Amino acid sequence: VVGYQALMKEKREFVGGARDKLANGLSKLAESSKEVQDMSIELAAQQIIVTDKSQKCEVLLVDIVAKKKKADEKKRQVEAQAAKVGAEKAEAETMKAEAQGELDKAMPMLYDALAKVECLNRGHIAQVKGYADPHRLIRMTGAAVLVLFGNNKADWSASQKKLGQTDFLRQVMTYDKDNISPAMIKRLDKFVQDPEFQEELVNKKSEAAGALCVWVHAMHTYAMVNRTVEPKKLKVKRLEQALMTKEKALAASNEILAQVVAQVQELENTYNENNDALTALQDKAESLSTKLRRADNLVSGLAGEGERWELSIERFTTDLEHLAGDCLIAAAFISYCG
Repeated sequence: VVGYQALMKEKREFVGGARDKLANGLSKLAESSKEVQDMSIELAAQQIIVTDKSQKCEVLLVDIVAKKKKADEKKRQVEAQAAKVGAEKAEAETMKAEAQGELDKAMPMLYDALAKVECLNRGHIAQVKGYADPHRLIRMTGAAVLVLFGNNKADWSASQKKLGQTDFLRQVMTYDKDNISPAMIKRLDKFVQDPEFQEELVNKKSEAAGALCVWVHAMHTYAMVNRTVEPKKLKVKRLEQALMTKEKALAASNEILAQVVAQVQELENTYNENNDALTALQDKAESLSTKLRRADNLVSGLAGEGERWELSIERFTTDLEHLAGDCLIAAAFISYCG
């Protein structure tokens, strides 16, 4: 009886263990087959996503190339526009500097004349005005002053009237030197070209008249220079006005260029993000494909074994059913032999 029990236990463990191992193998094989099917479905879905992502990347790349070409063309236009504006600005500044340089040459004489006039007072002017029959040079000085103030009459009585104005010195100090007409310059020519109409000679007759003589010469010199410079000043003004318009246009062009560059950068960032995602998807798809291939090879390789394992399981199950009788016969035989 003891031998029978021990034999039953040993055989049950052996046959049951073998059957369970084969059953577990079949279960794993079935699970692997299911996983292969799932991976096939997942791989197919992954390949659709990869294809869609790849197409999006291609579209983005085409758009980037087109936008970049547009940006490069706009950049060339802006650079050419900026170079042209820069050249015109340099030309205007050069011309402005030249004009100012020519005017500056006349300014010391003007400042000297104004300084001498500033030293005069109403007493000096009243002294000159009081001459009933002044010297020729004093008359010339009065007539030249009248010309600058636009008086057509140039006799001594008109000069006395002008000199008698209470704000005469203020008018001289604040005289609008930039608006001396060509007609005034022409009328002044005969005075300034007279060899005797000089500060030293006029000063001997009257200090006040000498100061006004210097002022007349200074106004004439400034007007002559200004007449040469005025066309340049007008051209500079036109250039500066045109430059303001062009600089505004250049600023607008730079703004458009910045927007186009920003669009290109945004597209490149989107493309890089999509490309990184595409690479990750491709890596995942490739890894999944490798796993699927290995799993498929394993399942295919063990397909024949599965049938043999099923037969073995049936046989082991039958053996377990007959185990009690087989062990009883074996135990009886061993006992009989003993």
